[in-house]
This record gives sequence, C-alpha cells and structure tokens, in this order.
Amino acid sequence: MIVMYVRNGLQQKIGVIVAIANDHMDDVTYSIGWSKCNKRDKFDRNLGIEIATMRALMAANKNEVIFTHKDKPVPRALRKTINIVSLRSDKYFKRRYH
Repeated sequence: MIVMYVRNGLQQKIGVIVAIANDHMDDVTYSIGWSKCNKRDKFDRNLGIEIATMRALMAANKNEVIFTHKDKPVPRALRKTINIVSLRSDKYFKRRYH
C-alpha cells in the first residue's frame, strides 16, 4: 500500500491518497482512493487513511483505477498528488506483481 498526504500552502495536512494492489484483477493492478478534510474540521490521519482505503477498495470492486465520489471529479487540491501516486504505483505495483 502506498500512502501520501496532501498539504495546503501552510504545509498543513488536508488529505490522504492511498493506492492498493488488486491481486484479483487482470487489467488493473492497483486502485487509488482519496479523502479530503473539510475546512471546518481538524485533520485526522487515521480517519483519512481509513476513508481513502475504503474508496480504493470500492474502485477495485468496480475495476477502476481512481475512485470517484458520486460521479464528481476528484477535488482540485488532490489532483496533483493523485498523479504523483499514480506514477509511483505504476512502478511499484508493476515491479511487485508482474
């Protein structure tokens, strides 16, 4: 599993991106889930990882790479980090599972 935190301009954690392996899928080797803290809430590392992992599992069940929440796009603040995690996942899971 790959875990990467997203920070705002003040270097405060505001989200989590998680990539997990899909051992049972042939065409998708990993799935990515995300969570973003509401501006009014305090960031909780464990809750963020739990939500992101659940979303990655939901994407894996649909044979998708990235989880989308109710057909909404990934929040803009997370997109750059998702791209970084995706590139890391391509290398990590390919080397590990192929």
